Amino acid sequence: MKVKLQIGCIIILFVILILFFMSKPKKSKTHLLFLTTVSTIIVQIILDIMTVYTVNSLDTVSLWVNRLVHRFFFLFFFLSFFLLYNYFVALISEQYDKKFNGLKIVGCVLLVIAIVSDMFLPFEFIETPKGNYSMGPAVYMIYGNIIVYVIVMAYILARYGKTLVRKTRAA
Repeated sequence: MKVKLQIGCIIILFVILILFFMSKPKKSKTHLLFLTTVSTIIVQIILDIMTVYTVNSLDTVSLWVNRLVHRFFFLFFFLSFFLLYNYFVALISEQYDKKFNGLKIVGCVLLVIAIVSDMFLPFEFIETPKGNYSMGPAVYMIYGNIIVYVIVMAYILARYGKTLVRKTRAA
């Protein structure tokens, strides 16, 4: 099972959490969002490790367990980007003392679309000699929504990144 990258990512995220707590952050919405985002990404990576095992053990892991683990993986994968997006919006809102309701609405609409897609759209397991993977409309919708988040986050950085306070920019 190839999970070296995932284990390395988890170690890096734990180091980030240790540094976060060592800096004794003041309690604010952005700090809570940061902590929640990093914690969610750790859970998502653990679910990724589980899906690597389940999808490559189709003969020993039951189909419903495989699908359930994958559905949770898709949900947490998307949730990680949703929280990261909200962290970006919170940083900008804090800096400009504005609510940015339009950006928040975009995030919530994408969240609803992703959850409905994850719950109801089908996906299948593709078997290849190099390893198996999941593919289908549920996967495409999650990836499509993530692409939209990344585009909007790039817009946020391009539009507001230069004016952020140096300390906020480092976050």
